[in-house]
Amino acid sequence: MIDTILFDLDGTLLKMNEKQFIQSYFSRIQALFETLELDVPLVMKGFMQGVTAMISNDGHKTNEEVYWDTFVSVTNIQKEFLEPHLQTFYETTFNEVIEATDTYDDLQNMLDHLIDKGYTLLLTTNPMFPKIATMSRIRWAKLKAESFKEITTFENYHYCKPNPKYYLEVLEKMGIQPSQCLMVGNDAQEDLVVQKLGMTTYLVTDHLIDRENNSYKTDYESTMVEFIEFAINQLPDLKP
Repeated sequence: MIDTILFDLDGTLLKMNEKQFIQSYFSRIQALFETLELDVPLVMKGFMQGVTAMISNDGHKTNEEVYWDTFVSVTNIQKEFLEPHLQTFYETTFNEVIEATDTYDDLQNMLDHLIDKGYTLLLTTNPMFPKIATMSRIRWAKLKAESFKEITTFENYHYCKPNPKYYLEVLEKMGIQPSQCLMVGNDAQEDLVVQKLGMTTYLVTDHLIDRENNSYKTDYESTMVEFIEFAINQLPDLKP
C-alpha cells in the first residue's frame, strides 16, 4: 500500500524555466567570483567539474565532500576561503533567481490534505545544492519545509539522480520499501528511474524533461493541476 509520496522540486512543485534558471544563476555566481577577483574561467571549470563529480559519486563521501574535493583540486581555492562568501550569496543574491520560477495555486493546500490523509511526504530534489539554496526554492514555491519528513541536499546524501542508489539511500534513511512509495516528478529519466526499484510513478508534464524521445513509461501522467485534483480527491484516506 502506498503511504509515502516522494516529490521532485524544480519543474515539479516549483514552476521553472530551466534555461532561464541556469542563465540567471550562473550570471550571478560569476559576478560573485569577479567581485572576489578570482580567475572566473578557472573557478567555473572547478564548479562544473564539481557538479560532474557529484553526479558520478560512488557513495564513499557526501556530495558536498566530493564537490569540494574536486573544486579545490581544480582551482586550488580552499573551501575555508570561498564557503563564507557562498553562504552570503545564497542568503541574498541567489533569491533574485526566483525570476526564472513561478508557483502553482493550491499546492500547500494539497500537501496539507495529503498529510491529513496520513501520507508521509518527502522532498527528493536532486541533492546537488546546499540546504540553504534548497530551502530558498521551497519558499519560492510558497511551500512549508515542515510538510516534508525528509529534504535531500548535498550535505546529507551520497548519490545523485538518476542513480537508483540515491533513492535507495532515501528509502534506507526513512525505513520504507519501494512498494510504499509514489514518486512524483517531471524528469522522465531522473525521476522515473525509480521504476527499477518497484516504485509507482506519476509524471508531471508542465515542465517535462525527456532526453529519450517519449520512450518512457509511467503509471500516471498529467499536468500539475490534474495531479492536485488526483491527490486531493482520488488518493485514499489512510486514517481509520
